[in-house]
Amino acid sequence: MFFDALRAPEHILCSRWKQTEAFMNIAAGARRGYRVTFRPEDVERAEMGPTPTGRRVRCTVPLTGDVNEAWRTSYRAVQLEDTGFFRFRLEMESNTVAFVVNESRGTSRVTAELKTLSFLLDAVNALAGPAPVRAPSRSSFQTPA
Repeated sequence: MFFDALRAPEHILCSRWKQTEAFMNIAAGARRGYRVTFRPEDVERAEMGPTPTGRRVRCTVPLTGDVNEAWRTSYRAVQLEDTGFFRFRLEMESNTVAFVVNESRGTSRVTAELKTLSFLLDAVNALAGPAPVRAPSRSSFQTPA
């Protein structure tokens, strides 16, 4: 088999090398975990009305990254572990988290809540483990005829 590779035309060897290199890149990518995050500038705020201590603000935060079913399952698990995360609602139909805060005059609770949300996403990403990687089919590694 080794000697067959030495006698193979150069274009076949290059083709096999590129296939092997692609597989190695995929295998290296399998070690990377989820990277679901948000951008603070994308947060949408909607005032819900006054309260005795200030005003209620509903924030929706679009998530970036691979929010698939495995990640959503990890999100629910982390939420169950720490009741401080219950206020963050992951929307079922979109990759958005929503929460409501009471803002008093002179303080921005939204910034503090975004920090807490960042901790939540870090915990979920860690629990979710490596992001799924689609390996090439076995047929793509067969030798050309």
